Amino acid sequence: MTDDMPSGRIFFSNTGRSLTEEDQICVLSAGVDIGSSTSHLVFSRIVLERLDSRYVVTEREAFFESDILLTPYAAEEMIDAAELGRFIARQYAEAEVDPDEIDTGALILTGMTFNIASFVGAIMMVGILGENAIFVIHEARQELRQGRSVEDAWAGAARRRLRPVAMTILATAFALAPLALALGEGSQLQQPLAIAVIGGFVLSGPLVLLVLPALYSWLDPMGRLASST
Repeated sequence: MTDDMPSGRIFFSNTGRSLTEEDQICVLSAGVDIGSSTSHLVFSRIVLERLDSRYVVTEREAFFESDILLTPYAAEEMIDAAELGRFIARQYAEAEVDPDEIDTGALILTGMTFNIASFVGAIMMVGILGENAIFVIHEARQELRQGRSVEDAWAGAARRRLRPVAMTILATAFALAPLALALGEGSQLQQPLAIAVIGGFVLSGPLVLLVLPALYSWLDPMGRLASST
């Protein structure tokens, strides 16, 4: 369906048209976000205008946003596709949009969300990261008190803590892998916590063994750490 515009341009409100012949095109977009906890839809209207040999977005409007739906599950690890489909159909009806009018869109499967379980995992990682940092600082202090230079002291401390840190990371990753992969009954409830802990351990290795020594060497080039209690 087309309408002649006053400027002589042709305005389109549906698909099946050639992008090489129109000066202005209006497309409808539907964005569907399906997460492990919640799901929702957004309908948008986008206006494209020709600029030489290409099109640019001149107007973008989100004209309808659905309610937030608690993602329905048919089983412990299986989303209820039928119920989700009914929810999507209701939102199309409320937005007064026919599915055939949609020109483009996106389906986003967000997977894990940052919930209370992952927050607990993040809190645990703060304590573990601090403990590892204390061990590295203690090793460096001992090296400085033995008369070694600042660079050698921190390099030696990082080398000596490399094996314990690596063993801790690997042991944690293997131990929590079944939870992180949601293997076994009921493991999905603890999956965000396992992912947060594993990710935190992997991130803590470079922070403790590389960033901390470099930062301390820069802030304390004279090795005053050796005289601290």
